[in-house]
Amino acid sequence: MNNIVCVSFPLPEARSRLLDDLSGTYDFPVALEPCTQEVANDTIAALHWAQDSSETIERHLCRYGALLLRGFPVRTPRDFAHLTEALGWPNFGYEASGGNAVRRNVVGDRVFTANESPPDKVIPFHHELAQTTRYPHRVAFFCENPAMRGGATPLLDSGNAYARLRSEFPEGLAELQKKGVRYTRVMTVDDRPHSAIGRGWSDTFGVSTPQELEAKLASSGDKLEWLRGAPS
Repeated sequence: MNNIVCVSFPLPEARSRLLDDLSGTYDFPVALEPCTQEVANDTIAALHWAQDSSETIERHLCRYGALLLRGFPVRTPRDFAHLTEALGWPNFGYEASGGNAVRRNVVGDRVFTANESPPDKVIPFHHELAQTTRYPHRVAFFCENPAMRGGATPLLDSGNAYARLRSEFPEGLAELQKKGVRYTRVMTVDDRPHSAIGRGWSDTFGVSTPQELEAKLASSGDKLEWLRGAPS
């Protein structure tokens, strides 16, 4: 199969953005759909397309920041995992990263549920695993069962947010760049299912004892303070 580039289509929910080089505008996210019936209907053909088009997809991601692939025959977590493999993306083991705040269920190699927080909890905009020293360079979402109501995953253009900070709050931005950012988390030993970031330190870092936790955080350069003394 030759290198097939998908065709883009207008997305009503997208926001128009100005390119950094002022050469024009683009939608965020940029939406792509298959340009042949074979790629639209056959999973194997779609995986071949992904492999052949991986460099083009990567260029689009670097230029536009986010892509929405719609109309492809990706129906299961296994299909989704194979698609990311075909694109040449390395696997990222969340459990090995340490510090993941939310609870996730592993549903296959490369694939986790996005969040197991209670549905009434608001998840603010964030960069994936920004509070850790090991984070993914790309994040992909796949919807297996669309919600009957709501369920949308909002995206924030970080480049645009930075430009607004630089324009509207230059002094505050300069202070951030000078001092940096420190993340502080207060954690219990056990999980708290009612919380949006309810993983306890044992589950989060994959350890069983305070001594194991102290050793793991020391190896990653993180600081630990026991608020009520180290548990025995």
